[in-house]
Amino acid sequence: MSRLEIVLPWPDKALWPNRKTGRAWQTSQKAKKEEQAWAWLATVDGRGRGEGYDPPRIGDIVVRYIGYPPSNRRWDRNGLYGALKAAEDGIAQALGCDDSRFNPVTIERGPACQGGRVIVLIGDVESD
Repeated sequence: MSRLEIVLPWPDKALWPNRKTGRAWQTSQKAKKEEQAWAWLATVDGRGRGEGYDPPRIGDIVVRYIGYPPSNRRWDRNGLYGALKAAEDGIAQALGCDDSRFNPVTIERGPACQGGRVIVLIGDVESD
C-alpha cells in the first residue's frame, strides 16, 4: 500500500466560500495563489519521503482531508472543501494529474490545535 501524507496550514479566511459573499474575486486571489503554491511545495517535498507515493496512471485517486481548526469555532465540511480548492489544484499539479481523478474525497473533523492545520492523505487511505 502506498500513500502520501501532506500537512497544510489552516486555510486563510479569504478562501472560505461563505466569507466571500458580495466581494470581488480579487479579494481572495492572493490567498488562492499562496495556498496553491504551499500545497505544491508540500506535495513535492513529501514525494521523496515515507512510502514514496506515485499516483496511478489511470483511475481514481482516494483523498482524505482531516481538518484541525485553530479554535473551537463552528465550521462545516463543505466550507473547508471550498477553501481547499486552490490547495487541491496545487497537489494535483505536483502529482502530475488532474484533480477530477480525486475520488472519493472525504472530509473529517479533528480536534482544535494551535494555529490549525489540514492533513491530506492521498492514495491507499485506510481509517485510523
